[in-house]
Amino acid sequence: MNRRIDLVIVDILIMVDGALSPDGGLLFLTRLRQQSPSRPFKTPREIPAIAMSGAVNNYWTKDLLNTAQSFGATEILAKPFPPAHLLELVARLTADHGPPVRPSAR
Repeated sequence: MNRRIDLVIVDILIMVDGALSPDGGLLFLTRLRQQSPSRPFKTPREIPAIAMSGAVNNYWTKDLLNTAQSFGATEILAKPFPPAHLLELVARLTADHGPPVRPSAR
C-alpha cells in the first residue's frame, strides 16, 4: 500500500481453467476506483488504467471496451494490437509521474 502505482493494465475477460473468471478487469477497475485515497501519491481515481480485450468481435462482447471506459478505464485496446501502440499509451499516461519511487528498506 505504500508503493506508488503509475499505471494499471487489465484484461477485461480472464480465462481460468477453460472458464471465464468472475474476477476480470471490469471487477478490478470497479474495486480500484472505489478505494479510499490512502496513499501519498495519486488517488485510485487518478491512476491511469488501460483495459484490453480480444473478445470484442463476438456479438455478446462487442461493447466490452466501451463498458470498461464507463467502469474507469482511461484508454481501451482491442486485441490484437501492435505492441508499439501499447508502449505509446504507457509512455503518454505515465509521462507526468517522474522517476519511480523505490520502496524503503525496513
